[in-house]
Amino acid sequence: MDAVNATDTSPDLPDELWETLEDLYDLAEEDPPEALSTFQSFPEGLRELREFQMALAYIEKRQEDYAAAEKRLRSLLVRAPDDADVHHQLGDLLDDAGRPEDATRHFLRTLELDSASPALATPELLDRIGQALEGAVRDLPAEYQERLAHVPLLVESRPSVDLVESGFDPRAMGLFDGLDHEGDLNQAHTTAPTRIVLYAENLIDEAGDGPELEEEVIVTVLHEIGHYFGLDEDDMERLGLD
Repeated sequence: MDAVNATDTSPDLPDELWETLEDLYDLAEEDPPEALSTFQSFPEGLRELREFQMALAYIEKRQEDYAAAEKRLRSLLVRAPDDADVHHQLGDLLDDAGRPEDATRHFLRTLELDSASPALATPELLDRIGQALEGAVRDLPAEYQERLAHVPLLVESRPSVDLVESGFDPRAMGLFDGLDHEGDLNQAHTTAPTRIVLYAENLIDEAGDGPELEEEVIVTVLHEIGHYFGLDEDDMERLGLD
């Protein structure tokens, strides 16, 4: 595998390196020690690339070595203080480490930097997201269609500053607003969210503007339904929401 010269910002990596990174993240989910061993087998020049250093920080987080992961991400911010991706990963790490106030500072910086980027959501894409949202709710099992029948379905650009200040992920793709009922299915059966919101910029950034965009909307809606109503994997499968 050929090494790529490291830069302070995201380099244009060859497809094979993006595939290597994706495989490394997948391995980190399943077997962090094996992911670390795989990382260490890469050439030194490759290991020092920004994207691979971020992957190593993720492996360290999966091993609950929060201090090492934080140090690594902060060193990347010394090189590139306005790197929104690193700010976001650091916010996520600090949140997992039980430091919500520190996490929120980096989430707010992520939102600020993301909001300064050129908008991705054209009127056509906003319309596609809105139609896909309505279709995803319309295709739910009848039990859930009834509970969501009068809930406003909204598409917004990004989460608000106030929402992120409350600890919300600035790159979340959707929100079921209201008191969720995780672990309390009896209460969940009698209530509905106050609104359902999808965040267009985050969806497009994740899925692009091709057919995958509608697919990502469906996945997001099903995920948020599961979270809001406190469903586990068995519940999701039983109700046809997997």
